[in-house]
Amino acid sequence: MTDFSSKGKEKYQAAYAMQTAQAVGTHLAAYIDRFAIAGSLRRGKPWVHDVDLVCIPKIVMMPARRPTLFLTQEPVNQVGLKLLKFNDEHVITDLVIGEKLARFTWIESGVPVDIYFADESTWHTILLIRTGSKEHNFCLCKIAAAMGGRLHADGRGLELSDGTFAKITSEEDIFQLLGTAFRKPGER
Repeated sequence: MTDFSSKGKEKYQAAYAMQTAQAVGTHLAAYIDRFAIAGSLRRGKPWVHDVDLVCIPKIVMMPARRPTLFLTQEPVNQVGLKLLKFNDEHVITDLVIGEKLARFTWIESGVPVDIYFADESTWHTILLIRTGSKEHNFCLCKIAAAMGGRLHADGRGLELSDGTFAKITSEEDIFQLLGTAFRKPGER
């Protein structure tokens, strides 16, 4: 199992961390379809522990690691491939990649970065959850549970009481479906 626990509790001025977020976004722009800054930076906090990003990576088909009768190629996340190259080139360090998350330190600034991978169907939920705050997410999950549903932190979306998932086209949709007023990131 991959360990994604936080390494340290260093704090970085938001402006300094924002430079890292923008540098990562610029360096990965050719490999992503959609990109957003999340976490404490999106909430406008003056100090942050890391940079949280959400992206929809471009996918390429590559030869399967174990070709079978039905699978000769498999989809590969281009961001993951580029991060592996950055790690080899010493642009980043401490790289850990999972199916839904990449974690590393941007060497130039020393700021830790978490990139959460989404697709069009999970984008808004992942952006909401990864923007936080933890307390705000807990409140939204509690409201969903009281309605017999569940807000999935992994980005799958808002599961309704009948077991189906609501169609989410914006963060505002989630608030509306939960019967609560939309809160801007800085209010969360």
